[in-house]
Amino acid sequence: MKGYKSLFNKIESILLTICLISVVFLIALQLVINNNDLSTFIAGVNNFEKELNKSVSEDSGIVIIKLEDKKYDGIEVLINGEVFSNFKNVEEVRLNVYNNDLIEINGTKYDENVTVRVDGISKNIKLPELDTIAVTKKSIEFLGKVILK
Repeated sequence: MKGYKSLFNKIESILLTICLISVVFLIALQLVINNNDLSTFIAGVNNFEKELNKSVSEDSGIVIIKLEDKKYDGIEVLINGEVFSNFKNVEEVRLNVYNNDLIEINGTKYDENVTVRVDGISKNIKLPELDTIAVTKKSIEFLGKVILK
């Protein structure tokens, strides 16, 4: 019985030591992460890698979309299903797009036909073409899929 007791005491002390070391390690890790200089360096490396990968794997282009009637400024422009912008206080929206992006127009707020037109594109964009029109009425309309040259 005494042999088991001393064995359990040794195991208990080992587990307690491991737990204490783990807690000290976690506290030290939190201090390192919360240190502004080091965390900025770590985040900067990650952002640099993302930008490098993006620039190597995808070229970008610009599409300018214009709303034909300014009274419908609640119209939203969607890129890949996510709201990118709307026409509040602006006549046109400038989109930075990548190959295979989907551009849609959300006109679900209006019962009238609302017309949106591609007013400008960068030289490296094949589709959507200049002067492509999307008419929406209580719907989300597809304006085009971005194809780069």
